[in-house]
This record gives sequence, structure tokens and C-alpha cells, in this order.
Amino acid sequence: MKSSNYFNDVQFILKSDFRIKLFLFFTGFIGVCPSCNAQSNLPCDTSLWHNIYKSKRLIVKEECKIVKGIIVSKKNELDGDVHIKLKLDSGQNIILAKKNYSELDSCIIIEPICVNRVIQPGAFKSCNGYINQIVIPGIGQHVSVTGSLVIDTKHEWMEIHPITKITLLE
Repeated sequence: MKSSNYFNDVQFILKSDFRIKLFLFFTGFIGVCPSCNAQSNLPCDTSLWHNIYKSKRLIVKEECKIVKGIIVSKKNELDGDVHIKLKLDSGQNIILAKKNYSELDSCIIIEPICVNRVIQPGAFKSCNGYINQIVIPGIGQHVSVTGSLVIDTKHEWMEIHPITKITLLE
């Protein structure tokens, strides 16, 4: 029986046939490599991590996740992002945290980055000239959303952040 320790586990992960590169924080957290552009079969664009304001507050749970639901509300943020509340389709609520239920009415935040002009001091460098061309659907529309499933440690809720793609569904 092979003994397991942290170093061996990390070595195994790094040697595995993953197409998305991983990196190791000094804290021992393994997540999506913000400096890597995914060239894989996964539909997520990891290069978007370069443009997230305060990305260290986000802990990656799944590098690439697709969820479906109805857009409930939208709010422009000062850092150029858009907070969108998405009511998930049946059977997907398993990914939600307690705060998604208590503070977001059982919704998940989906967050396209660098959509609007940045006006928050300290956030100007995050978009650094990048303007997201993603089309933001209207409230009440049924959509499929592709991006990283993360827990926002500031709010303690789950998000899809950043979003690579939003597709309108019938």
C-alpha cells in the first residue's frame, strides 16, 4: 500500500494528465493557475484570472463548471464586474453554501468581470485595459453559465467567477 503524504499527493496531481495547469500556494491551496491560459477540452478561459480584483479571496472548488438557471437580478459593481443572481435549475442546489440560502434567496452569484468602467480605487489594475465582450442577458432569461465555481471567502457564498460564457436557453 502506497503511503500518502502531502508532497506525494501534490506530485501526483502535477504529474497527472490534467490539461489545466495547477499551482501551489504557500498555504497549500491548489487551484487554477491564474497565469496559465487553458488549452484544453474544458470550455473555461483561465486567463481571465489575471483580471479579477482581489482574487485571493476566492477559493476554487471546480476549475470549470456549467450551471443553468434563471437570472433574478443584476447589479453593476464599482470594480467593473457585474453581480448577477441566478436561480439554479432543479437538482443543482447541492453546490450552494448556507449564505447562498440566507443572503441570496437560494441563488448563486455569477460574475462576469471587467464588463463596465472601473471606478473603485485600488481596482483599476485588475481590468488593466481588458474589456469583457460577454453579453449580459436580461432578468428572467434562462441561461447556461460556464466558469469557475468558487467560494467567496469575504461573503461566504458560492459564485461562478469569473464567467467564460453565458448562453441563452429556450
